[in-house]
Amino acid sequence: MAMERMGDRFVRAGLLTQAQVQRVVEFQAARNLRFGQAAVQLGFVSDQMVSAVLAEQYQYEVSTLTRPIELPLAIAADPFGQEAEAIRQLRARISMGMEGQRHFSLALVSPSAEAGCAYLASSLVVAFAQIGRNALLVNADLHASGQREMMGPAQPTGLSSMLAGRQPPGAYRTIPGIAALGILDAGPQPPNPAELLRDAALRRILDSYVDAFEIFIVKTPAANTSGDALSIARQVDACLLVARKDVTLMSELEETARLLESANVKVLGTVYNEYAPPEPRADGLAGRLRGLLRSWLPWPLAGRGR
Repeated sequence: MAMERMGDRFVRAGLLTQAQVQRVVEFQAARNLRFGQAAVQLGFVSDQMVSAVLAEQYQYEVSTLTRPIELPLAIAADPFGQEAEAIRQLRARISMGMEGQRHFSLALVSPSAEAGCAYLASSLVVAFAQIGRNALLVNADLHASGQREMMGPAQPTGLSSMLAGRQPPGAYRTIPGIAALGILDAGPQPPNPAELLRDAALRRILDSYVDAFEIFIVKTPAANTSGDALSIARQVDACLLVARKDVTLMSELEETARLLESANVKVLGTVYNEYAPPEPRADGLAGRLRGLLRSWLPWPLAGRGR
């Protein structure tokens, strides 16, 4: 059987579009490069992704070529695996739910902490960036940073600094190898998160980034610990509810959904997340998160089993 071309493999995995493949082919011809080299230079894929495809084609271990990308996310470290495919399916459903909008902001909301919002937000922003959509991950949990371990060390300033007027909007950090991805950290923990997030303060900051980014994935604090999640939800285009197996109570999930509905917030659906942090490891990656997307449940949940 003929070997599948690298570009076709990336398209089939949802990591490149046909338009991006054509750009790579043109760049490849102009610079006399291999397809993988051209795709990496254009910032569409990483060296690790190219190595993974080569490993499939020639049936050798990718670990002999390169060390894995330093993000504990399946969508980045194992882009052809089952979990990564589930994240790409969710990416497609979100795009359909936003009805083809080129620019949009999406908040991930959960009734309680430890539901896996940080993991899912990180995975989604990587997934959009992998297909060339300029995506900004915004950690709007001003009570505590939820992105520190998954997306590298946070900057000392961030969203809270901008909301308080101590820093102008526009700054963000990047992840090497994912050119279309940006991260806006939560910043220092303020004494008054609710006041900083009131009115349209967050929306104004997001609007200041529209020349650089198309998609904004916003991580929120738990809805049952403060009103911040609802304040954030009012300032974005849509929300995605996140529930965790054996942790999220259906009564809390339904109450959060009612609050969002009463505030006229667009809720795309609910992700049922199986999230289980493993035991701490000697290499210092304590608390690494692993999540497996199980299902997408469109609202309302009336009549569904508890």
